[in-house]
Amino acid sequence: MKYNFDNVYDRSNTLSGKWDVEEGIIPMTTADMDFRVAEPIIDAMRKRLEHGIFGYNCRPASYYEAVISWMKSRYNWDVKKEWICNSPGVVGAITYCIQGFTKPGDKVLIQPPVYQQFANMIRLNDRVVVNNPLILKDGRYYMDFEDLRAKTADPDVKMMLLCSPHNPSGRIWTKEELTKIVEICVENDVLLIDDEIHCDIVLYGNKFTALGTILAESKNKFESHVIICTAASKTFNLAGLQTSNIIIPDEKLRTRYMHNLDAEHSLSTNSFGTIATENAYRYGAEWLSQLTSYIQANADHVTEYFAEHMKDAKVMKLESTYLLWIDCKAWGMNDKDLNDFFTDKAKVMINIGSIFGEAGTGYVRMNLAFPRKIIDEALVRVSTAYNEMKKNQK
Repeated sequence: MKYNFDNVYDRSNTLSGKWDVEEGIIPMTTADMDFRVAEPIIDAMRKRLEHGIFGYNCRPASYYEAVISWMKSRYNWDVKKEWICNSPGVVGAITYCIQGFTKPGDKVLIQPPVYQQFANMIRLNDRVVVNNPLILKDGRYYMDFEDLRAKTADPDVKMMLLCSPHNPSGRIWTKEELTKIVEICVENDVLLIDDEIHCDIVLYGNKFTALGTILAESKNKFESHVIICTAASKTFNLAGLQTSNIIIPDEKLRTRYMHNLDAEHSLSTNSFGTIATENAYRYGAEWLSQLTSYIQANADHVTEYFAEHMKDAKVMKLESTYLLWIDCKAWGMNDKDLNDFFTDKAKVMINIGSIFGEAGTGYVRMNLAFPRKIIDEALVRVSTAYNEMKKNQK
């Protein structure tokens, strides 16, 4: 089936977390997409809706089979049914892990600039953020393993949160990099929480390595130190259905994680999230293939537009995700001015880079998961405001 990602749908008055906020603004912030989901997902949800009874939900065997099949076919990762634990969302799962595997005052390591909820969840749960900043070299991020090894050697560092692929830059970590991270965490008895929520949207012929395959190759040497967070939500635009799969091969970790869920009364699952996720993994591969081609074309288009019309902004080459990381430091604005420029003058809402950590200052993150017509309108708005800014600087 051919999907048309150029169709523009009016999302106002649909309880949209980004469109039903401020009229007249193009919201390129929140990481969801303005595309209808694959038809098999809609069909399955419609059938369930027509039944008309919405009591407590369970996950059928077919659900686990779909998740296992997806991980095997996409990443050659053999997942066992009993490893798959639930959570309303990946951020929720990370929170349960912070609460259940550390105590107030413990240190949790992150690699800024990185998804802002990592630091937020650590601080809100009275833990201490430890930064292992990424190194920017030739327009690409790299890990500082020397610094990582030194900081995880601190006995107060109990946990590391890894974003793989990386948000906000879209960087895909190599197998060698991932192996080194796990080795360092095991050496220092640090629990690694791996967020792979963006793993399915891979661009330009790049390859994503599922951390689970590295665990398998280690013959159980690493499993006692790793929890892997996955979901169909970013891949298939299902975030509002609050369904994730937290994969924990180690039995002791898994038992403790499920105890944490039980303590939070969060063992129940969402009926429509269960149905949507299963059908996405069973029948969504073609939709995803067409989506990634469309996102890649959008990334090319936006990059070329900036190069032609706003040359002093540097767009980082995207490897995965639908989130573009743009260096606007040459514009000479502080955070407030940069935010005012986009929101008030251009009427385009973006994420200011500093929310991802100090290293993100001067950057913005732009969501590309829109029909081209909306992308073009946003680009015209930004370039018009940019030209006015340049004129006033003369």
